[in-house]
Amino acid sequence: RLDLGYTQGRVKHKHKMSSLDSKSKSFSLGIAGVISPKITSALNVNYAFGDPKEGDTSRDKTFGAQLGYRLSGHTDLAFSFSHAIHDVNTKTGYSVQESIGLSGNYRPGFNPKLRFSPSYSVSLQNSPKKPIDTLESNTYSIGLGLSYAFRRWLDLSLGFSNTKVVSNSGGEHKGSTVSLSANAKF
Repeated sequence: RLDLGYTQGRVKHKHKMSSLDSKSKSFSLGIAGVISPKITSALNVNYAFGDPKEGDTSRDKTFGAQLGYRLSGHTDLAFSFSHAIHDVNTKTGYSVQESIGLSGNYRPGFNPKLRFSPSYSVSLQNSPKKPIDTLESNTYSIGLGLSYAFRRWLDLSLGFSNTKVVSNSGGEHKGSTVSLSANAKF
């Protein structure tokens, strides 16, 4: 399967925040396939750039891979890795981020339309061109999702994730996210 994507966005602030207005574009290319009846794989490349009204433009290049394994008819696991390069038009605006993740899906036998999706990921970010010390931050995230497929082409999902960011600059913060989404596939 070959996936092509293009996204164009525009952020416009009201009142006195107009200096934060920006435009962005993103291009993506992905390929996925079946290696064996139990193993799947995917590779993807993404290029994005942002153009703020004031400030420096940015470019992001991301390369990723995923390997999936079907444990049973109701359960599967996926391991993912990505390498991202964020570049801003300044001497200190360069960073590299590597992420690994483990996720799963479980569909109970009594109701195959219901799906539980636990996940865990770690992201390591390094900014080697900072003036004094190299800035490093680690992000740890754990999540749980619940979705219900009303039809083959329509599902509703509820998700929760808890994230902790630790930085060598002494900063640490935590956050939680709750999301509700509907997905239609055509």
